[in-house]
Amino acid sequence: MRGTPSATASGATHSAPPSTPGAAAGSYVSEGMVGFYTADPFRIEVKAIERHAKLTVLRMEIMTTATVNTPGDFGYGTLTTSFDRFRLFDPVGRKVYFTLRENDSNGHAFGTRNHQVGADYPDDFMPGVRYPVEVYFPPLPAIAEKMSIAPDLPMGPMTGIPVTDGAAEPTARERGSSDMPKAGDTFQWPVVVPNGEIWSGVADVNEQVETPVKSTTQEGDKETIGLRTDVLFAFDKARLSAKAAAVLDDVVEETRRRADPAKPPITITGHTDDKGDDGYNQTLSVKRAKAVQEYLAARLGTDYRYRPEGKGETSRAYVYYPAPPDGRTSITLEVANGGAYPRIPIRR
Repeated sequence: MRGTPSATASGATHSAPPSTPGAAAGSYVSEGMVGFYTADPFRIEVKAIERHAKLTVLRMEIMTTATVNTPGDFGYGTLTTSFDRFRLFDPVGRKVYFTLRENDSNGHAFGTRNHQVGADYPDDFMPGVRYPVEVYFPPLPAIAEKMSIAPDLPMGPMTGIPVTDGAAEPTARERGSSDMPKAGDTFQWPVVVPNGEIWSGVADVNEQVETPVKSTTQEGDKETIGLRTDVLFAFDKARLSAKAAAVLDDVVEETRRRADPAKPPITITGHTDDKGDDGYNQTLSVKRAKAVQEYLAARLGTDYRYRPEGKGETSRAYVYYPAPPDGRTSITLEVANGGAYPRIPIRR
């Protein structure tokens, strides 16, 4: 069974230029363990990330640092001969790019294939031999200047790698020789360029960080900051607590930096838990929304317009700032009851 499992990174060394012994100035090198049934040590040096009109090329040189022949297993599934597990990460655009694959997400990655002569069985990496490897990804946006490589392997990522404009389009290659390479050689495996039915995958980046007073979740171009309501309000109260000031001051600063006052009004929606009758909770939710509104307005001034509303126990409370046109973000502040985590989605 093949697939695209989530990333792992542990027990590895990684570097931007240069920190790995033997790496040339300006190189990007990572060393770590690679394998499916067994793990073996490898060294990966990134040569280039090339931008082309229809695809992106990642060029590397891979070698084992073991003293015996090792299988590698850089792909998914068993007896794999492709290098599926490499991924590009855009930290600014917050996107992950997966290798272009045959037919669907379970297909082999286009690019270098380390298969044996006359068979679709993987060829071993031999000690001291350098193997050029290239794999292909969906095209990158023109504004992407640097990328990170985050392999789905117990190997550290490589960050800050510049994206360069590719010259000639990638071409298919044959196996360099049927002879056995020896230490010090550079050996060329076959290269299969994208053709036929091509699967292309790009995903938003999701991450979550929690502290005792808030949680932050990043889902692609939406960022969510959750504020604990037991910090903002006492139970069954609509008056902001003494602890609320520090939390809401952070929201004020975030709003100044990233929200556009020229857009429609900030909607502040209050919410309660399900204790009590509907009418009582509706009134309490409106009071809570107005309490947040008054705090924000007192510190943000008259540049922003506000619209408080209450939803009772039917939905979380939030403050919504519509998206600005200049690259700044939209912010939604949610205020929920009962110790739940409300959110501040930030949409770019």
